[in-house]
Amino acid sequence: MEKRLKILEIYAVVSIAVLGVLVFTGFTNSQQKFTEIDVERLNVREKNGQLLMVVANSDRMPDPIINGKKWKTERPAGMLFYNGLGDENGGLVFGAVEGGGKYGAYQGFSFDKHKQAQAMALVYNDHSGKYRAGLQIWDRPEIPLSDILT
Repeated sequence: MEKRLKILEIYAVVSIAVLGVLVFTGFTNSQQKFTEIDVERLNVREKNGQLLMVVANSDRMPDPIINGKKWKTERPAGMLFYNGLGDENGGLVFGAVEGGGKYGAYQGFSFDKHKQAQAMALVYNDHSGKYRAGLQIWDRPEIPLSDILT
């Protein structure tokens, strides 16, 4: 009987020690550091969950959001920025394609007008040697794009 009691005491002490370690290590604020990571999509959010930025490949790139509405479209890989209302308000896109002896390459860093499409962008577009590059400005209407497209 005494041997069983001794085993039970040892078990209780070890259990309490393990529980203490788990409790204290579970509440530590440790930062993880990586030398390299591979992801298909990375979301940056505010503490309240609001989306601020997305970095994604073309398959995982979200559809545009304007005035709270999503619009279906194909998107290239890149980085998108969102305003405090949850609408897309700019981004960085890039890509290239080849076929049939021709190619196309593009890059753009754009800034969207409030509740509209691009208002200003640094662009590079190349279609088999016919290219344009520079600062492009669009004069967008005051009507939200969501009203125009519906």
